[in-house]
Amino acid sequence: MNDLRDLELLVQAAALGSLTKAAVKLDLTQSAASRRIAALEERLGGRLFHRTGRGVHPTELGAGVLPRIEALLNDAEQIASDARALAGKPVGTVRLGVLPSVSRPFVGMLYRETRQRLPAVRLQIDEAFGGFLDEAIANGTVDLAILNRYGHAPPDGEELLARVDMCVIGAAGDRLTRHGRIPFRELDGLPLLLPSAPNAWRGVLEKKARRHGIRLDESMVVDSVSLLADVVAGGGCHAIVPGYAVEREVDEGRLQVARIVQPAMTRFVTLSVTAQRPMTIAAREVARLVRSLLPKMLGQDDSAARVRAARPAAARRR
Repeated sequence: MNDLRDLELLVQAAALGSLTKAAVKLDLTQSAASRRIAALEERLGGRLFHRTGRGVHPTELGAGVLPRIEALLNDAEQIASDARALAGKPVGTVRLGVLPSVSRPFVGMLYRETRQRLPAVRLQIDEAFGGFLDEAIANGTVDLAILNRYGHAPPDGEELLARVDMCVIGAAGDRLTRHGRIPFRELDGLPLLLPSAPNAWRGVLEKKARRHGIRLDESMVVDSVSLLADVVAGGGCHAIVPGYAVEREVDEGRLQVARIVQPAMTRFVTLSVTAQRPMTIAAREVARLVRSLLPKMLGQDDSAARVRAARPAAARRR
């Protein structure tokens, strides 16, 4: 049992609850993944997973060996990391979880900087919503994650990268968003595209709406930022996102953004690191790039950029 990739497949299948998802994550075919698990089961003397219509979950044998296999994989990664440390070179794969609202154009920026500065580092990007990324950080399927948090301050143990205002977006020429600011009360009855529940941001919005006696009109559920932007650009509805998420469409003159005021709605963008294993040199260097690039993308190092992100397209073209 000397193939660490077989063991990694076992761990990923248990974490994701799906052999198919684990195969995709490790760039294997479904048949190859099944053969590898079957070979492991033969070597270990019993079935490792119960298979159901909803995926897989560990048998008693599987659950019993998982902690030791995870420890073995962590030790192997640490040995490789220590060797790279002796060589002084960041090498290997860094798994980064990113939110859909952050992924564009940030992932492209990060890729270019990583290729230039860390040529031996390979990025593995998992785009997902906050709940999935919280789980991925907790079980160690990603090394780092960029998260959205709400409330008065980000949670302990997470590094604050930026504080951003939430905005209403509308089509170019939209009356409600033309002034760049919109009071919260004007969301009452406004046709909105909202993310599917459960969703942390949606929960915050619904709670604030109840507190202020506002009725949210869910005209459609949309979980894709690019699709949301296309639908809103066609007119007849609005959505609530941070301005940076649709900056491309605003620059193209397809959308307008207006910052929510009275009261403002703010989210914290944070960086979280898994506690399941020590950070490798490569992960530390990628984290350093994230700290440098993301605040710049969000305009946090330039007050003029923050103002620009909240202005409607018509005003920006003057």
